[in-house]
Amino acid sequence: LMSESIREWVRLFSMVMVYLLVMQLKDRMSPQRLVTILLLSLVGPLTAAAMQTFLPVSVLPSVLVWDGGFNFEAGVRINGTLGHPATFATFTVLFLGLAYWKLTQSFNKLPWLLLLGAMAFFLVTSKSLTGLSMMVVFTFFMIVPRLSVKNALGGIALVALVFVLAGSSEFGQERFR
Repeated sequence: LMSESIREWVRLFSMVMVYLLVMQLKDRMSPQRLVTILLLSLVGPLTAAAMQTFLPVSVLPSVLVWDGGFNFEAGVRINGTLGHPATFATFTVLFLGLAYWKLTQSFNKLPWLLLLGAMAFFLVTSKSLTGLSMMVVFTFFMIVPRLSVKNALGGIALVALVFVLAGSSEFGQERFR
């Protein structure tokens, strides 16, 4: 019960905490540097997510195997190191936004595109409807300020690709029913 409560609070307030941190350090540190430092917190959860994706469940430590306790088999969904796939998905969407901002600010776009692709892959692999819904809202608000036919089509294609990838597995099809 306590772990579920902590998980929900972290999920609800992680984006607010990042905003408050940025505002507190506004005059002391540049936003670019702060976001770069925040992006270092991706190392642990994405490493664990990669292990959960590419290694068999029998090799993983028990802390990295989400058994779900519901109708899900162990090893079906990834959770990074955050205890629940939906928490990991929320964390990933937050950092998708930060990485997208870094992409728009940098001259060398390839590393940021690779990071965005990896995070999108892990978001889909978490099989969290919460995360996918947040991704749709994020994409909408990312497109609206620069609304054009090209951006709208790109956003629709991105959302469609995410939902096609999420629904391509038997588990994903069950989640969408």
